[in-house]
Amino acid sequence: PGASPLGQRMPLTKVHKRGAISRSIDIGSFSGYGELNQALAHMFGMEGQLEDRQSIGWKCIYQDDEGDFLLLGDGPWEQGVCDHREVHLDLVTSRGSSTDVSGW
Repeated sequence: PGASPLGQRMPLTKVHKRGAISRSIDIGSFSGYGELNQALAHMFGMEGQLEDRQSIGWKCIYQDDEGDFLLLGDGPWEQGVCDHREVHLDLVTSRGSSTDVSGW
């Protein structure tokens, strides 16, 4: 337990959702973004709300080492999994617009 598919020991990742208690998960225990999205949806009672990356609604985003917010799954799993120190479930209200996560 606690080892990623790449054989690395992963620190726990903090998951934030506005209006809910933050939780910690071991991202390294998942085999890819699809499995991670399903687990996050189940964790926060949001089944079926995180699958469609193109539609308006809840999205999983993370902040990289440079401080930029990116959609979870934008990069290859093997390269990006170590960068996910915090994940935010953010409500996208229109194309290219989301609620402000900078205060989290």
